[in-house]
Amino acid sequence: MVASQLEWSIINQLPRIDRNEELTILLGAGASVPSGLPSWRDLIGNMLRQQGMTVSANMASLLCDAGDLLFLAEAVKQHCGNENEWKRCILDALYPDGASYNPYPPSYFHQQTARLAFQHQESVHLATLNFDLLLEYAIARIAVDSGKQTFPPVEHLHGKVFPASDGSSATVEDVVLTYDDYNKAMRDSKNHAKHYLEQTVTEGHHLLIAGTSFSDPDMRFWLSDVLQNSGNSRATVLIARESMPDVTLNQFMGMKKVLAAQWESIGFHPIFVNDYTDAATLINEIGYIGNSNYCPPATRTKRLWKKLTGTEFRSYQERFAEKLHEQASQCEALIGHCRINVTLWIAHGSQLTRYATHDRIYLYKEQLRNEAVGFDSPYIAGRVLGTNQSSSQSFENGIWKQVMAFPIQVQESEGFSILPMAVLSIGIGKKINSFDNKNLAKKMQGMVNEWSSELRKAL
Repeated sequence: MVASQLEWSIINQLPRIDRNEELTILLGAGASVPSGLPSWRDLIGNMLRQQGMTVSANMASLLCDAGDLLFLAEAVKQHCGNENEWKRCILDALYPDGASYNPYPPSYFHQQTARLAFQHQESVHLATLNFDLLLEYAIARIAVDSGKQTFPPVEHLHGKVFPASDGSSATVEDVVLTYDDYNKAMRDSKNHAKHYLEQTVTEGHHLLIAGTSFSDPDMRFWLSDVLQNSGNSRATVLIARESMPDVTLNQFMGMKKVLAAQWESIGFHPIFVNDYTDAATLINEIGYIGNSNYCPPATRTKRLWKKLTGTEFRSYQERFAEKLHEQASQCEALIGHCRINVTLWIAHGSQLTRYATHDRIYLYKEQLRNEAVGFDSPYIAGRVLGTNQSSSQSFENGIWKQVMAFPIQVQESEGFSILPMAVLSIGIGKKINSFDNKNLAKKMQGMVNEWSSELRKAL
């Protein structure tokens, strides 16, 4: 599922802040995983390896699958021996690429949530179960771009772990991670997280949970209690198949009825999506639903597809192929002579269609090739659309030794959200060095911006 599949049937299930409804969004690890940070399971696995408690990464993974994560975290804490070593262990496990935020940009999930909260500060409130400050970083970036000085706060219900910008020091505060941490939290009648959740529900906020499996014992205990004791509570959970990477699409579809019953039994209305990106897109759509001319993402992507494959199909083919040919020449000038293929892909329903390339003109739309989309698509372009993140992949065999792909976001007009509607990819017939790779990525990003404007004109 991508933007081209988000129909009215899904949009109509979202909270409506345009009807004076206050909304509290609670994010879990699924928001930060696309930024390169570990899931809860992987965090514990990192700790086990770093402390030398397992002989291999595979053994750590097996332990996390077979054991209890809370007990394992408790064991690691005791192995550390003192509080300072424990804090260092958490920091190193959470930021495996170094104790600095530089390798970890805010994800699309962070960006969309931050954008909604920033634009509707009176009615949208933010909370997270994550230790990192990437959501705050996303908000700060929007604030700088807008020139505004005020921005929404973020409540950290399980504490904070963040390094200095240069990695010289770190802050680890109020972390809830081990078996004992959760027990103490649940026994504390004045616990901050408990009070925050109770206040959120009793004040009539619509609670929206996303990016979490809801496996935290304290959240289960407090939310189940407060939702069942509140007669007019409103709670929604966005469930992404991406949080279950070993589950196929067909299996996920077969599980939905039971998963829905599971969430409904504790007072949540579930909305099922495929990718974390879908959940992020839905969160951002909440800010636009009340517009008089609003229509869902699926309708907007259909408009683009209908325009590009309608009576002007041949004209678009000629124009787009010429533009792609010029861009291919620019890329070749950067990296040296080699075989190159530059392709424009357009989202179409549940598929991504190879619409135009630099070396040919399609006469009929029936000649166009379709690919599956989503975080687990076998094709790099399909994965890029599903994650809304650029990607590069090298190959030992085949014509293309390296393929790079970038999402193209399009805004139909000022009254609509910006959506990932297309992908620009380049196949390279040789492996290129890191310098050329960096320059090519920069050039491709400029080309992506050109295509964003081009596709908006088509709408």
